[in-house]
Amino acid sequence: MSGFSGICALLIFGASAAPDAASNQAFLGKSALGGDNSTLGEWNKTALELLSSSQGQDRDGSVCQVHEILERGGSASYWVYNKHHQKYLSTDGYNVDLYGEHGDHAVWHFTRSSGTTTNTFSMMNDWAQKYMDSSGHNVHMWVSRNGLGDKGSIPENIKWHVFEADHLTRGADPCTFYLLHDGSHEWLDTHRGNVHVSPYLVNDVADLQWQLIPARAGRR
Repeated sequence: MSGFSGICALLIFGASAAPDAASNQAFLGKSALGGDNSTLGEWNKTALELLSSSQGQDRDGSVCQVHEILERGGSASYWVYNKHHQKYLSTDGYNVDLYGEHGDHAVWHFTRSSGTTTNTFSMMNDWAQKYMDSSGHNVHMWVSRNGLGDKGSIPENIKWHVFEADHLTRGADPCTFYLLHDGSHEWLDTHRGNVHVSPYLVNDVADLQWQLIPARAGRR
C-alpha cells in the first residue's frame, strides 16, 4: 500500500477521530496563513470531541454529525449548502454547479454505500434521479441504463466519504462537512460556481465546507 493510500485509509476508517499531525502534513499538505498548519493535528482533541457530541443540530437546522445522516436514513432529503458562497449544490441534470436558489434540482439523498465504513454514501439528486459522480476533475451526474439499482462497473466514482469539518481543520465552521470522493481521493470543491474535486484542503477551506440542511421528508 502506498503512503497516500494508507493515509486515505486512515481518514476513511477513522472518520470519528482527528488525524494525527504526520498524516495531516502528508495528506492535506497545506499551511494556514501566518505559518500555522491549517489542520487539526493533536491539539485539544478531547475538548473538540466533547463539543461535537453535545451540539446536535445547529440553530438553522443543519445536520452537525455523520451519525445524524445514518439515523435519518436514505429517504431523508437535504439541501447541500455552501455558506461561503451562499449557494446550493445543484444540477441541470448533467453537470453539478452552485445555484442561488433551491428547488428539486438542489435536493439530495444520502444512501449508505459501504458495509465497512459508516461515513460512505452515494448522493442521488431528487429531480435528476441520478447519482453525483466524478471522473477526472469535473463533478457531474450519472445513472446506469438499468436504473439507480445498478451502481456501474466503477462504483467508487459515485461514493463520497463525509467528514465533520471541525475534526480536520482548525476554525472550521460548526456543522459543516468535507466530502471526499472515493474514486479519486479528492475533495468536493467550488470556485466561482464551478463544482469540481481538489486534492488538498487548501487555505480557502470555506470553498470546501458544506452544510446539510434537511429539505423535506421522504423521496419523491
